[in-house]
Amino acid sequence: MKYKVPVSVVMPCYNCGKYVALAIESILAQSYSGFEFIIINDGSTDNTHNEIKRFTDKRIHYIQNKTKQGNYPARNLGMLLAAGKYICIMDGDDIAFPNRLEIQFMYLQAHANIGCIGGLSEIIDESGMAIGFIDRPFNYADIKTYLLKDNYVTHPTIMFRSRLLKIYNLFYNEEFEYSADYDFMVRLSKVVCIKNLNVLLLKYRRHSAQISSAKLSEQAVFADHIRKAQLKQFGVTYSDQELALHVGLMKGKYFDDAGLKMCEDWLNKLYEANTVKKQYNERHLYDFFEKLLALALHNNSLGEWSIEKELLGHIRSSLPDGKAILEFGSGNGTEALLEFYTVTSIEHDASFSFKRRGNHECVLAPIENDWYQQECVRKVFRKSYDLFLIDGPPGELRKGILKNLVLFKETAAPVIFDDVNRLLDMEIMMKFCHELNYNYKIINGNKKAFGFCSKIVE
Repeated sequence: MKYKVPVSVVMPCYNCGKYVALAIESILAQSYSGFEFIIINDGSTDNTHNEIKRFTDKRIHYIQNKTKQGNYPARNLGMLLAAGKYICIMDGDDIAFPNRLEIQFMYLQAHANIGCIGGLSEIIDESGMAIGFIDRPFNYADIKTYLLKDNYVTHPTIMFRSRLLKIYNLFYNEEFEYSADYDFMVRLSKVVCIKNLNVLLLKYRRHSAQISSAKLSEQAVFADHIRKAQLKQFGVTYSDQELALHVGLMKGKYFDDAGLKMCEDWLNKLYEANTVKKQYNERHLYDFFEKLLALALHNNSLGEWSIEKELLGHIRSSLPDGKAILEFGSGNGTEALLEFYTVTSIEHDASFSFKRRGNHECVLAPIENDWYQQECVRKVFRKSYDLFLIDGPPGELRKGILKNLVLFKETAAPVIFDDVNRLLDMEIMMKFCHELNYNYKIINGNKKAFGFCSKIVE
């Protein structure tokens, strides 16, 4: 089959005016030049259009949707128009490394058995500063297995053979509104070999406006549907309880001691079913299940950045089920508390700020003036709570609570300070108690200590 161009780069964008010029420049400056660049402006209401029109490179094919159709409809449109042998996915807020296209094109040309390749990413913030790194499994057997848990191929790093679209109808399922890329990779993994290259291909920008930050709770719901759908491959019947166990394991949720045993039984059931269906490499699946159980055991013990079991036990002994807790910070400890209580979390990190269950509310409160944005916190305090848990923000920022003591003056509910084995946290707790007339009791956990503070009744 003849193609008009070797590579089609498909890049949808919506209100990316702050970043889109950098994304475009990173593609136009690629060491490999044999590509067309399809840019779909999906009804942006900011200056995205003007930023795109600054570029006059003939390789750019610009499509402007009059109204917002959605990220995945825009991707589908771009892929329908693509004339390349290979399709490269790009996002309007990311930056490609200069040799990205050359590396991926040459690899696919040399490996006819590989249908799709992704790679590694450096995480950057809104200003472009490096803040982390996205690691990935490299071989196909691992990737296919890890897709049971989540999308372990960073989507804007992929390049794949365009013929697969028509052969397997591999366009994005637009019903999976915020997780269609996960579904796309699962379906792709069933028909072709996928690899992640051990090479940095992309600077992946993390900011509050992107889908993975702004729509975390909705994304989680759609991702759960995809996790459930993959169980069909094992040919097993399962109860609602087993489905909840499965989804919880894949998401790294907290399980109590009885739940851990049920998790082990469930994974054994899947492993035995796979010995018949042979959908997954047995060794890789076994190793994957072992890691899931190890993580569940680790989360069961809580501790480290989370609350410890001793703290959970103390809360359970002093606070009846169904009561309301306000916690500063959110994580595995939240999962444990949600087994028994209604929890509201204040979280500064968008990647942790999402609704975990029906009895959970999480409020994103960015750091401002060395603490959580006060207006966000004030809105949360309009409700009444039976317990406060201070486990954030991190490090030196935690002392910002001392500038906001007025928020706590109208409550007599107990307050728990985590990590008081650290001198700074101990000093913060002591000043809090002195100013607001609380007594405190230090309780030692396995790896750290916490302070239980009770209002002094006069």
